[in-house]
Amino acid sequence: MDLNPAFGGPITKDKLWVFGSYRMQVAENWVGGMFFDPTYNDPKVWVLNQDPNHRVSNDGLWNEGNARLTWQATAKNKFGFSFAKEHMCTCPSAIRATTSPGFDNHWGWPHHFVTAEWSAPVTNRMLLEAGLFQQFQNWGWFPYEGTNPDVIGVLEQSTAVNYKMRPSGFADRNQHDLRYRAALSYITGAHAFKVGFNNGSGDIDALLFLNGNNNVYYRFNTGIPNLLTQYATPYHDGWNLDHELGVYAQDKWTFKRLTLNGGVRFDAFKSSFPAETYGAIQYAPTRNFSLPETPNSNWKDVTPRMGAAYDVFGTGKTALKISLNKYLVGLDGPAFPPGAQAPYNRIVHSTTRTWRDANTNFIPECDLTSPLANGECGALADPNFGKAAVSTTYDPGAITGWGKRPFDWEFATSVQQQILPRVSVEAGYFRRWYGNFGLTDNVALTAADFDSYCITAPVDGRLPNAGGNQICGLYNVTPTKFSVAAQNFVTSASNYGKQIEHWNGVDFSVNARLAQGFTLQGGVSTGRTSTDNCAIVSQHPELLTTATTAMPLGYCHVDSLFLTQVKGISSYTIPKVDIQLGGSFQSNPGPLVQATYNAPNSAVSPSLGRVLSGGQQNVQVNLLTSNAVATALGTASAGLLYGDRVNQLDLRVGRVFRFGARRTSVNLDVYNVLNSSAVLTESTAYVNFRQPQIVMVARFVKVSAQLDF
Repeated sequence: MDLNPAFGGPITKDKLWVFGSYRMQVAENWVGGMFFDPTYNDPKVWVLNQDPNHRVSNDGLWNEGNARLTWQATAKNKFGFSFAKEHMCTCPSAIRATTSPGFDNHWGWPHHFVTAEWSAPVTNRMLLEAGLFQQFQNWGWFPYEGTNPDVIGVLEQSTAVNYKMRPSGFADRNQHDLRYRAALSYITGAHAFKVGFNNGSGDIDALLFLNGNNNVYYRFNTGIPNLLTQYATPYHDGWNLDHELGVYAQDKWTFKRLTLNGGVRFDAFKSSFPAETYGAIQYAPTRNFSLPETPNSNWKDVTPRMGAAYDVFGTGKTALKISLNKYLVGLDGPAFPPGAQAPYNRIVHSTTRTWRDANTNFIPECDLTSPLANGECGALADPNFGKAAVSTTYDPGAITGWGKRPFDWEFATSVQQQILPRVSVEAGYFRRWYGNFGLTDNVALTAADFDSYCITAPVDGRLPNAGGNQICGLYNVTPTKFSVAAQNFVTSASNYGKQIEHWNGVDFSVNARLAQGFTLQGGVSTGRTSTDNCAIVSQHPELLTTATTAMPLGYCHVDSLFLTQVKGISSYTIPKVDIQLGGSFQSNPGPLVQATYNAPNSAVSPSLGRVLSGGQQNVQVNLLTSNAVATALGTASAGLLYGDRVNQLDLRVGRVFRFGARRTSVNLDVYNVLNSSAVLTESTAYVNFRQPQIVMVARFVKVSAQLDF
């Protein structure tokens, strides 16, 4: 359901206007392949019990109200003020064919923001503008009310199904943002100049926690415990945006048939992490320390913008366009690499240890506060669990200074041709390349501390070439170095070797706006991504492996398939009867296909010459991130496989009613007209290989009306 009333109009003629709207959306997205588990809240039940008569859905409720006031204070000074408040609850939001209901409650409340704007045309050539934006948001993931505090989450490794509890825990986040801008524009007939700035500051604070009395998460393989994860929660994380300043100048010149665009932008970004105190927690009962406020990235950059358009024949019908622009990678708060790692992330908040449940009572009979192997449990994979060990240092040359921020360049060229009046076609080529990659090197380990091995993929007709192939270039740390404390050094990848990421693509589009009221826009876009860091990972195998997973060395170079998108929209108004017809179509690549295989020691030992380090009973290997894919595709490097294409057709029929100066339109929208059940995400577990998790929302209808007066 989607309810969206809105109203607006003048309060004082030519002086004061008001506009307000409200929107409420309610959605139920039914999940295929998963049903309600009536025992999810029983801590004594360790299997997933699905009731086939009780379907489950990801439910969403969105409420939003906003109001805007526009004031023409004087002939040359206009002000705008707006306020909006939102409430969102997706409860739950993450049920899939591989995640059971009962452990995830995602919500956001409240979320409000205010804006203020001012504009003044000082002369008929000069315009001044300024604006202010302020936002507050509280959101997170929470267990359902009434969840038993003794419930422990489980990952069934053979099917990659999580049940009982959210594996990554829960969070309560608060975020504040303040941003402001100003600009001056000077425009003549053949010349347009603009200069301005924007700046912002803000902060994020979050409480991270697991449910109830147990800071552990279990992993089973066919119902038998083999691993547990310990968590050092609860704890706070935080991030302060000190400033995000941008100052820019741009200009456009037109000389006869040639138009040139040029611009330059200065960016200064600085952030930090607040001080935090860490006390005793369940599996680190003696913990007691504080971390001071810590600087984060402090970057300064100058980026150019360049472009040109040329009327080839001087007829205004053929245009050649070319541009070269540099962009800085967007920021994502405390998670943004390769800025200085947040102090709370330098603390090891989680680690794994093997577990052999000899008496099958599903209770790890060992001292979980000890880092050493004891009882039914192996040693901690990271002995720094819960500690404030300074395990990570930073290269100042990577996180501070000029030109150190991750970036991408974009080159584009295209030709646009008018083939009929109001009908044009355009073809273009685009290339993007990225730089300033970050890298974390564990200097406590060298390439000599890893042993290489191969496994044999299962024989399976669903796999490329029916499987049975050798997957080599896998690494496992030597037993003597399994529990060595990490000593991570964050720096630029270029210090270790060449790393690239490129995208090359072509577009073809049509734009038709006929006099009879018919419009058509659409086109085809195709391109592929190439990545390569072989020079780096060949020297640093730790970048390919963890305690529980391994990636083949051959996957260091990947050329994706050419991924093609087809999109189009069209509309037509039947004259005299005022009936509006419209439609849109899109066809996109299907989901990335993966098959995570739990390779047991029996598959590893023949090549490795020993069992996996640390008592691991298996290692997770993606059977499709290997040279097997390259062989199937006939390429020289590892590739990626994608599912069936996702096609969607939407249609609209509307009728306009006129009553003097008033106008009303009533519309009927039909989404997913073909009622496609195209798969949007698939299971990544080999046992459930290609099993759909989310499919396209079934055909549905929306009725709407709009009154203009």
